Amino acid sequence: MALPSVTLGQQGRDTTMSTNGITERMERILSTAPMAPVEDSWQRKVEAGMRAAHELERERDMAAKALGDCRTELRGLQAEHDALRLAHARLQTEVEAYRHDRDVAVERRAKADGLLDAVLTLLQKHRGQPLQEELAAAKPDG
Repeated sequence: MALPSVTLGQQGRDTTMSTNGITERMERILSTAPMAPVEDSWQRKVEAGMRAAHELERERDMAAKALGDCRTELRGLQAEHDALRLAHARLQTEVEAYRHDRDVAVERRAKADGLLDAVLTLLQKHRGQPLQEELAAAKPDG
């Protein structure tokens, strides 16, 4: 089957344009042996698509299982975190109670020290001699 060459009219003149061998190449392409049956290639494509779909479903299921495992682990870690926060709050309350007890004890000690200093001063005035000298004299010489 030969394709005709193209004839163009240009200002009243007929000019034949060369097709540079396109006609011969097209004839060669059209006369080659037919390709494999279309059904066979479509069947292979469908089978490949089904295999790919099954592989994707398997990967999806594995990812869903991994996500479920991660969510379970997250819930456990959140519960542990909440328990630690509760313990921390309880310990902070305990520390504050100990600080308060310490402050009360320091205040009481300061009052007791002041009271003891006042008693010592009164005793020294009443006795006439310093209590330290009396205590030193009472020590047995050894």
